[in-house]
Amino acid sequence: MKRLRTMLIMLFCIAAVMMMSTVIAGAEESEEQTEKSVARVGEKYYDSLSEAFKAVAENGNNGTVELVADAEIESVINISAGKSITLNLHGYKVTPAENCASGKAFCNRGTFTIMGEDSGAIDVTSKADDWIAIENRDRGELNIISGKVIGNGWGIRVFSGSINISGGEVSSTKTYTKESCAVQLIEGTEAIVSGNGSIKSDVAPAIRASGAKITISENAEIQGTFGIILLNGTEDNTKGAVHSSLTMTGGTVEAAEGFALSGNNLSSAQCSAEITGGTLKNTARETCIYWPMEGELTIGGDAVVKGATGIEIKMGTLNVKDNAQIKGYGEWSENEPMGGGSQADGSAILVSSQMYGDASGQYIDTSDITVNIAGGNMSSEKGNAVTVYNTEKTEGQNAEVVVTGGMLDAAKGKTALKVIMPEKGNKSELKQENGITTFETSKSNTRVTVSSEAALAVVDRDGETYYYTDVNDALKANSAESTEVHIYVIGSSEVNGDALESKNVKLTAAEGVSLKITSAVEDMIVKETTNSDGSKTYELVEKSEGNTENPKVEINADKKEVHAGEQITLTADVTNKDANTEYSYEWYKNNNIINGQSQSSLTVTETGTYKVKVTAYKKTDNTALISEGESEAVICTVNAHEYTGEWKYDNENHWQLCQCGEKGNISAHKFGEWNVTKEPSASEEGSRVKVCSVCGYKFTETIPANSGSTSGNASDNTPKSDVSANTGDDSNIALWAAVMMLAAAGGTSTVLYGRRKKHID
Repeated sequence: MKRLRTMLIMLFCIAAVMMMSTVIAGAEESEEQTEKSVARVGEKYYDSLSEAFKAVAENGNNGTVELVADAEIESVINISAGKSITLNLHGYKVTPAENCASGKAFCNRGTFTIMGEDSGAIDVTSKADDWIAIENRDRGELNIISGKVIGNGWGIRVFSGSINISGGEVSSTKTYTKESCAVQLIEGTEAIVSGNGSIKSDVAPAIRASGAKITISENAEIQGTFGIILLNGTEDNTKGAVHSSLTMTGGTVEAAEGFALSGNNLSSAQCSAEITGGTLKNTARETCIYWPMEGELTIGGDAVVKGATGIEIKMGTLNVKDNAQIKGYGEWSENEPMGGGSQADGSAILVSSQMYGDASGQYIDTSDITVNIAGGNMSSEKGNAVTVYNTEKTEGQNAEVVVTGGMLDAAKGKTALKVIMPEKGNKSELKQENGITTFETSKSNTRVTVSSEAALAVVDRDGETYYYTDVNDALKANSAESTEVHIYVIGSSEVNGDALESKNVKLTAAEGVSLKITSAVEDMIVKETTNSDGSKTYELVEKSEGNTENPKVEINADKKEVHAGEQITLTADVTNKDANTEYSYEWYKNNNIINGQSQSSLTVTETGTYKVKVTAYKKTDNTALISEGESEAVICTVNAHEYTGEWKYDNENHWQLCQCGEKGNISAHKFGEWNVTKEPSASEEGSRVKVCSVCGYKFTETIPANSGSTSGNASDNTPKSDVSANTGDDSNIALWAAVMMLAAAGGTSTVLYGRRKKHID
């Protein structure tokens, strides 16, 4: 009996367990949606998101979990290797339960895709400590199509595999360590951000890459306190380290506090970035791209870089080309760059040379700086377009800056490119090789070379070299100097009239450079010296040095007023002409130079005020004294013809005369209708006439007797003012109408007669 009772108790317990399992199963899975349902897989509903993911994994290698309500998770949800699961948020949220302590919401080792309305989210910000929304491991593939992924400390951490964000938003709302960011990429991983995908953080960098590959394109948005930080996989500079790289063809990278793109001289050696599209910008008046490390940075295509300083480079290689735009908008500050960190100075590009390289671990192969500017537009609102500052902190770094093209657009009063050598003693040289003119300045291990394709004038003074895109800017900026200033002109330029305003300024034009220089100082003339290298130097000297005076010039005109089609000849006459002096001429109309007119005479065919400037060249050996004179203005009038009065004519045309006798308004006669003036008869000819409606010219034709042919003769004609208007004669028309009516009547009679005859027969 006891044994039977024991067996009954056991059976009861088994039944109870089975009943409880049925109840639990009913609570987790249902054919119909209930108030507890949070997710659906196919036609089945689940009260637990974890169970929905398990159901997909158990029923095959792929499937879709669709949220039907907000869902809380009790523990991390894992997507195993080989599984492909899509989570459709449908506008709902996934959040960790209060008792969940997993530190992350999802861990992906397979293929995990997130989609749904943008209001849907995986949001772990209810947790007080650092939480990861999604962790990617074991070569997992994570795809964000839409929706939001919001983390504490990290939105997504990629330890292995790749992420592809083509829509939606990944963000981080809190920061706990220096590694906190919206997306963290560990060695060997990859992130692709395209379409309308975005990565954002108001409190941390957007992307921190340690030995990872980043690709940004289309309308992608990257926003953070810092934009993108590139580091090596080991986060130090060691041989064999995996280096981070960025490829950007579109989109926006924006930094609210620090740099849009940056690295570190101790942990980013040989990282690289190639930016050929999109925009990088800093909104906090800091440098946009800070490049303090060994590695190559290329800005090309239609890329735009904007910051208080556009780009600051202290090591590595910078290439600027194509139509790239580098813009500096910050306040101008000419202070020595800091050793640690950046110093925005307002330039589009700031090169801080000979600063790094001596200490161990700062680079892998070389600490040198190489800057190649072959294109693009470097512009500054308040500073230089490009500033090169040789700090001379170390002899262990070489710096080579070469500018062969592009536009250097500086703020008013600043220079296209400025080279600063604080200790002075720099060397400078004007060079011409293979038809290319350059100006080179160097000191210790820093050398800057700029070609005439990028700048036209250079000033080298007191350890500083200033490059200008306009010679007139160079003259204006340096004419007031009390010490001697030497301006080198390396490209053909037009200099404003009376260019030399100070005897302390010298200009040297490279061989082949066209330059016209005149004096703006009374009693001083320009001295031109041809140097051994073919260049020419211009400076002001006293007139007495060459016993030279300015040419005195008058204009002789053969006439001053003519009609159109006629011409006036102006001749410049130098009244104090010297036999040993050459003269050149520039003619002006209404104070505008007439291009191509350099002879002593000018043919005038248009009304205007004319004058001539004469430049005298008095040559002796390799020098020439240059002086200039200007004539009084002469007014020339070319009157238009006025064709008025009585019309003149011949058999074919009519015209009017100008008072000068010139024919005008010539055109063929415009005749009206014929007017019969005499009817022809069987024995006498008739006549008819037509009259030109403009000039009154009459054309008469003879009508032969009993014939339709006519022969024409011009009648004696008088001007239209003497001719009465003719109304015409319709008698011929009436005659022919009568003939036609008779013919018709005859035809009708013949027909009627024929019919009648046939009837009678």
